[in-house]
Amino acid sequence: PGCSLATATAEVWANYHAAMAELQFDAAIGEIWRLLSLADGYVEAHKPWELAKNNPAKLGTVLATLVEILRQVGWLLYPIMPDTAEKILTALGVWAKEQHQPLTQLSAWGQQINYQDIIKPEGLFPRRT
Repeated sequence: PGCSLATATAEVWANYHAAMAELQFDAAIGEIWRLLSLADGYVEAHKPWELAKNNPAKLGTVLATLVEILRQVGWLLYPIMPDTAEKILTALGVWAKEQHQPLTQLSAWGQQINYQDIIKPEGLFPRRT
């Protein structure tokens, strides 16, 4: 499952770059939504809430895959919503170490993440009062 998501993520990046090069921001955003939809399907297929009870070892793999998808989404969002992207990447504990890396490296699947660095994020889209 992680391998197919890695392949799909590479396709998302390729389509995203093509859309951005043509200033087709709606298509680029559509690619981000496609990746999020794949992540949603991954959650539904693996049911981490059940793995937490029945298979903690597999739960770790599933959660690591989802963290990687969030990291990818953070970098895909950065040119469009930089503040939101920075919040996501900061919560994952990768902003400080990755922000100066080349995009070709950032878009590679499976970067090393120190899971102890993950923090509870502030609301990405706070409610207006």
